[in-house]
Amino acid sequence: MSFAARWTSGEPVLNDELDDYKWLAPDALGGLKVTGGLQEVIRSARRLLGA
Repeated sequence: MSFAARWTSGEPVLNDELDDYKWLAPDALGGLKVTGGLQEVIRSARRLLGA
């Protein structure tokens, strides 16, 4: 499941399942292992958000 959102302020608050976060530009995913189809979801979200 993917979500599109705009960051407005503050820093992420992690739950017990997570120990780190990283802000990345959509074109900086490079060789990271990501969910299949995520790059198309990002492209679609950017179009919807007018980015």
